[in-house]
Amino acid sequence: MANYGLLIFYSFALLFSSSAIAEDAISTSNTSVFLGVQNFWLVIGVVGLLILQSMFLIVMNGRSQRKGSVIGELNDERDQLQDLIRVQTQELEVVSDQLNRINRIDQLTQLPNRRFFEETLELECNRAKRYNDSLSLLLIELDQYEYIVEQQGKAYAQSIIAAIGNNLGQTGKRATDLTARIDECRFAIILPYTDSLGAVVVAKNIRERVGRIAEEFPDSTKLISIALGAVSVSIWAEFQSPWQLLKDAEEQLRISYSGGSDHIKIATI
Repeated sequence: MANYGLLIFYSFALLFSSSAIAEDAISTSNTSVFLGVQNFWLVIGVVGLLILQSMFLIVMNGRSQRKGSVIGELNDERDQLQDLIRVQTQELEVVSDQLNRINRIDQLTQLPNRRFFEETLELECNRAKRYNDSLSLLLIELDQYEYIVEQQGKAYAQSIIAAIGNNLGQTGKRATDLTARIDECRFAIILPYTDSLGAVVVAKNIRERVGRIAEEFPDSTKLISIALGAVSVSIWAEFQSPWQLLKDAEEQLRISYSGGSDHIKIATI
């Protein structure tokens, strides 16, 4: 910018000096008057062009600086928007994770719900079939849930379900085991790497635990009992689908009901 100012200054200096030279030439002789006038206007033209060029360069430089300033401001706004989008995306991911958890967890017992159970059952069946591992599925149901609701109320019956759910949640000690609440008074336990003998051990352990829970509800001690039905798969050539496995376990649960309270019924495939 300073260079353009010096250029204009020198242009005006040249203009004034040329004017002085032209006046001297006019006063010296008549012959040189004509030449002096010609030279004077020539100098005027050159100086004018230099001034216009300087002004043009000044204007262009100003525009360039303004353009650079605008680009800088736009870049800053872009960075701010990117930061805002990043923060909002992270917040949305947190909310999405929370919603997914709510959709996959039973709110009463804080155990996985039926949706989570079905997803896990399908995955575990496919994995066990691929590697030819044993897999057992247990269904546990509170025998006289409807009668307890009629006699003691829904809230009281729900407190029993919550206690059973909390107890069953401690049954599967391994990271691969899954305990879920899949119906109003029904629970399911997926036991990978477990054959029928292992399933019997787990089922008896559950029956003993529920017997201790009954002591916490003296008004319904004789009413709190469970039915257990289970299916263990070791030969996967005869396996049809995870949903057939669930149906087979439900059939064993129905048979368990016919055998009386705290009866265990396990089928092997």
